[in-house]
Amino acid sequence: MLADDEPFVREGLKELISWEEMGYTLAGWYKNGREILDHIPAVQPDVVILDIRMPVVDGLEAARIINEKWPDIAVILLTAHSEFQYAKQAIDYQVKSYVMKRNVLEELPEVLLKMKEQLKRTHEGNREKKDMLRFLLYESEYMDPLQESKNSVYCWFEECFYRFRLVVIKGCIGDGENTEAAKEQTEDKIRTVFEGWEIQILAVSVMEYVVLAAMGEGKEEELKAVCCSLLEEEKENLMVIVGRAYTGIDKISSAYREILRYLSTYFLDWNESGFNLVWVGRGSQPGREEISAVINVMLASMAQGDLQTTRQKMEEFSTYIRNFSDTQIRMACLMILAECRRICREFGWKEEEVMETGQEEGDERVFRGSSITSLVGWLESSMLTIAERIKEESADEEDLVGRVKSFVENNYTRKLTLEDVAEAVYVNRSYLSRIYKQKTGENLFSAINRKKIEEAKRQMTEGNRKIWEIAERVGVEDTAYFSKMFKKYTGYSPREYERML
Repeated sequence: MLADDEPFVREGLKELISWEEMGYTLAGWYKNGREILDHIPAVQPDVVILDIRMPVVDGLEAARIINEKWPDIAVILLTAHSEFQYAKQAIDYQVKSYVMKRNVLEELPEVLLKMKEQLKRTHEGNREKKDMLRFLLYESEYMDPLQESKNSVYCWFEECFYRFRLVVIKGCIGDGENTEAAKEQTEDKIRTVFEGWEIQILAVSVMEYVVLAAMGEGKEEELKAVCCSLLEEEKENLMVIVGRAYTGIDKISSAYREILRYLSTYFLDWNESGFNLVWVGRGSQPGREEISAVINVMLASMAQGDLQTTRQKMEEFSTYIRNFSDTQIRMACLMILAECRRICREFGWKEEEVMETGQEEGDERVFRGSSITSLVGWLESSMLTIAERIKEESADEEDLVGRVKSFVENNYTRKLTLEDVAEAVYVNRSYLSRIYKQKTGENLFSAINRKKIEEAKRQMTEGNRKIWEIAERVGVEDTAYFSKMFKKYTGYSPREYERML
């Protein structure tokens, strides 16, 4: 996007620079800084080009606002020779480059081409962070923290979010023409109200957003104010749920599961006439215990594959909600849908196959597309299908664990990944991790690493190999990682253990 108050400059840059050939798209051209600031949320540009001298809002002021609200956007200033010293003030606003207007047709393409690789790395970094948050949200409790710590993105999360809270936002902001536009509008609003916070945002669906927020001491009231600010103009569209404070990013998936469970049980602990703000762990409102117990048993029965109890509790649920408002019933159904989706993800099932509808269509049913009767009927059918599938899977779980143990016994000296094991036993990786831990009480990676260390100790007693050789023979290429792993499981470094021998 570019802004310049001189029409011939705008037209010249638009027509005489080969934007597409450089890999860019010129998404908009404006007369002043105010116009470009108004359009940034909708366009979401990577680069903004600003003339310094413009009416209404000049280039420097626009650069300051962009740096505060959208720090990932690269800003280039167009400047006349006499203004160059003045333009240096923009260093405080993280301006990426200056281009002299008298040479703009030569210099601007050069600057943009140099900036291209940096923008590409930024995009890749942001994508890697979203992918890591998605992984942590569903699988953090099953990972091998020593192995993951070699990943720079993991290290960044560990440093920034050592103490954190999860904030789950249900609903959607704006009237985007499509799913992606709706997500962008909602994420932009979240970034705006969380300005100054260290956060990461993940759109789980068009109707659910997870915010991972770093929590310093005494920030609870500040967090409450931020959430209220988010809801202030959107109380008809949103519900915000704040999880407990946790320490250690390996707890992220536990924190997320706790929020979904809490929502499914205490979905009525919000006030239709006020802010829809729920804090996990704060007691249910009086008179809600009975319906909460019904939902709790209903969801637990579904997760255990108990079709009879699931059907019975769903009938009780249908009876109870007759006295609730349409909005409350739809919110309850949204919470139950979230739990159904969580189970589908854990088992690696496709939502459209199990629930006979995709994610977007499911959200549409809950909010607008179905009558209450058909909505509840669809959820009941989906829950019974899930319970039946779980019952079928349960019969094979003991056999699955046996096959995993057999595979690990024969292959633990290789460099194994979770995908390797999951592929060998023909199941989803997340489901494999969860079932193995449930059945054995031990993380799968802990079991594999412990076998590697036992074999390493056996080879050390022979006394004829160097530590790096032993590490390679048990499938660990990085000697430093091998040393960390060895100390974790024995209490000694490899050198100390050798001296003891």
